[in-house]
Amino acid sequence: MKKLALVLFVLPASVWAQASQPTKFASYYFDEAQKEKRIQFIEDNIYNQPRYPGQQPGCAELKRPQPPFTDVSKRAEEIIDLVNQKFSKAFTENPKIKEAFEKEMREVAADKSCSEVDNVCRGKLMATSMFHYENLRPDMPGCKGYAKQDPMDNKNYDRHCELELKYRGEYLDTYSQGGLDARAEYTDQLVSSLNNVTDEILKKTLHKSLGFTKGTKKVPSIEVFAMDVPEICSKSPFVFNLRMNLYKEPFSALEPVKKEEEKPKLTPCVEEKISLYSEFVPLNFDEGRSEVGASQIDPVKNKIDAFILANPNMIITDISVSSNSSRTPYYKPGPSGKKVIDPDSDKRNLDLAEQRSSYAAKALNDLKSSNLELAKVNFETKFALAGPAFVAKDLNNRFVTKDSPDYEKKVMDIYTENKDLLEKEALIKSPDDLKDEKRFSNLYQVKYKPFQGFRINISGYKKETMKCGEKGAAKGKGDTTPSNSSKQ
Repeated sequence: MKKLALVLFVLPASVWAQASQPTKFASYYFDEAQKEKRIQFIEDNIYNQPRYPGQQPGCAELKRPQPPFTDVSKRAEEIIDLVNQKFSKAFTENPKIKEAFEKEMREVAADKSCSEVDNVCRGKLMATSMFHYENLRPDMPGCKGYAKQDPMDNKNYDRHCELELKYRGEYLDTYSQGGLDARAEYTDQLVSSLNNVTDEILKKTLHKSLGFTKGTKKVPSIEVFAMDVPEICSKSPFVFNLRMNLYKEPFSALEPVKKEEEKPKLTPCVEEKISLYSEFVPLNFDEGRSEVGASQIDPVKNKIDAFILANPNMIITDISVSSNSSRTPYYKPGPSGKKVIDPDSDKRNLDLAEQRSSYAAKALNDLKSSNLELAKVNFETKFALAGPAFVAKDLNNRFVTKDSPDYEKKVMDIYTENKDLLEKEALIKSPDDLKDEKRFSNLYQVKYKPFQGFRINISGYKKETMKCGEKGAAKGKGDTTPSNSSKQ
């Protein structure tokens, strides 16, 4: 197996001493042209486009075409959490940098081109994160809440934390090379922490995940990555210059540099997004059914189509379809050959809901591509278990029908016990809905069948009640970005 080569350039103190002054640094940090230039420089270093003589390219050979970055949103949030954790003190001192960092990381993740071939989202996500933390001082591990201690106190005294207390607010522009120079020791620790963060983000952005290790109570599960050839390369080694331009002068409360006096901004008119339509489309209730086909999805498509045609006065922004499976049992052969309830029934029901959700996602994408009115609508598909947990004695209720004594009272009892679930997950708001003999032939079905199906929700605006006009709808509250099929 070929090994990944990471090259760390350690610069002499004379070079470190050339760090810019805080005023210049602040200007650079919030200057869009400078920011774009620096982020592009880091990207170029990843994608084999060196900008100065002697600079190493990223891959020995770049992969063509570049693969889609399908989990970019997940990785962006993981990196945001990591950097917030490692630079919590610096972000507390500089909230504007934290705000810009999180906003711009999510903007990269929201780029629709990330799911297509030949995107540059891996490099963009890496470069954007690195730009925001590379000049900050990371937290010293194990020193949160540490207070100065007596050096003779062997139990509580920590040399690393003492150095943090002493030098965090001081200049680091001059120090000797190694030896007993405490300032140099502290600086080396900062540089090491910075590079460790970069190494972790490189794994999350450029390398393929192999899954998670099995965790224990003492040792948490960790994600493992294939470190031989990055996703962007067709050949190794991959070389990335992990030089951290450690900022030598402490700074805090940086604000964007104002080029001119800002004028008061008018508060924009914003529309309130509402639910325009909700319906539950029931599915076949045969226990153990595992097939997924067009017959199950067509009613959903037809209802969406019908709503659009019948409501030209509405602006649709979001269509959500949730595939729900009830918690009814599956069976398997028992020790004596007789059928017994499968303890993994919930998992099998959830798998079935996921299959239906995937099929629905494809069908809805076909609907979107064939209807120009839906081009800008956000489609979302979900899957979940729904309804009350299965109770074995309920199997006897398969023989309790409308001709049984006190049938209506028992239906009412089921409605009362499960009222919240029925309203939220099955859109049933009255016990009379459970008395439909064509849909529910016995008491067992009354309890479990309402939850087997697709829940449709369409959101947007009614033109006649809009305060801001159709332009305001583009900035409406609650707007969401398109998402893939997901577990609720």
